[in-house]
Amino acid sequence: MNYKILFVIGELGSARYCLPLWNQLINKKESFDWKILAFGRINDKELLKFSKYLIYNYDYSKSFEENIVGLDWCPNLIFSSATYQKLEYESLKFAKTKNVLGIQFFDTWYNYYEKLAKENRETLATKICMIDKFSSHEAIAEGVDEKKLITIGQPGLEFVKEKKIKSKNKNILFINQPIAKHKYDVLKHLGYDEEDVWEIVFKAMSKIRNDFDEFLFAKHPDEHLINIDKKIINNLKITIIENGQIGIDHCDTIIGMWSTLMIDAFFQSKDVISIIPKFAKKNNCTLSKRNFIPLVMTSSKLIDVLRSDFRYEHKKIKDSLKGSTKRLHEFLMLEIEKLSN
Repeated sequence: MNYKILFVIGELGSARYCLPLWNQLINKKESFDWKILAFGRINDKELLKFSKYLIYNYDYSKSFEENIVGLDWCPNLIFSSATYQKLEYESLKFAKTKNVLGIQFFDTWYNYYEKLAKENRETLATKICMIDKFSSHEAIAEGVDEKKLITIGQPGLEFVKEKKIKSKNKNILFINQPIAKHKYDVLKHLGYDEEDVWEIVFKAMSKIRNDFDEFLFAKHPDEHLINIDKKIINNLKITIIENGQIGIDHCDTIIGMWSTLMIDAFFQSKDVISIIPKFAKKNNCTLSKRNFIPLVMTSSKLIDVLRSDFRYEHKKIKDSLKGSTKRLHEFLMLEIEKLSN
């Protein structure tokens, strides 16, 4: 029997988690067929090489089951991201009712229980792929069933290479996240939004703007407009960019809240700083929570750190992710083999 795996992808970060595995799958013959169902807002050139496997004609006005029936391609295993998306819930609900294996994975370190697909507060996934022991401990503390957890790693971060820029210019990048739109639902546990962080950043930069050549502000993929006073943009000579990864390529100093791009930058040996206000209820940044990078809560502290030598060592966390892609591949193969027994 030719078994089938459906990858359900809710966000760009989730797609990048799977990229190393997909690159392996297209280069060798496997004992299973596979397809990718990516939520509509994902638009990344890296996915183009997998066009043969992408499901393009998914109709969001219909149920997940209706779409699957229309494809005439029913999966035996659904491997879904955990990013709050309705599509993830529908796919895992389908898996549970149709005796299909339903597995979810995390590509970053926060809000585990809230992100998982649930029915009456019970997680629908039969197994949940975690990044490391730290993430498992946090997930268990939030109420996730320990028996369902399996440590895989983070394939998308496994092969990030060091990349210091050679330019003589000293540039700084702020990576934005649209917290306000979710301030009263999935991100209510934070107790702050992006404008609270902007206030810290802009106040600090107004005093040390001359320390940097360029000040880049990277929008989040979900953002169309940024509501920043034009006077602030002009006075601080801020360049707003659409792609945070491009910004990282042009800067050695990266500041933000808890974006996955900050982890990319950290693994590239960039100088990374996490920022939250003093009144924040929780810190979502795994790097600063584990003292891998500085955490600042005031503009004066941000100035002090930016003017100091705050280089932190990334070897420990980076080494812990070695073998992630291999573990993910072996795990999925094992689950497929169980189906034939």
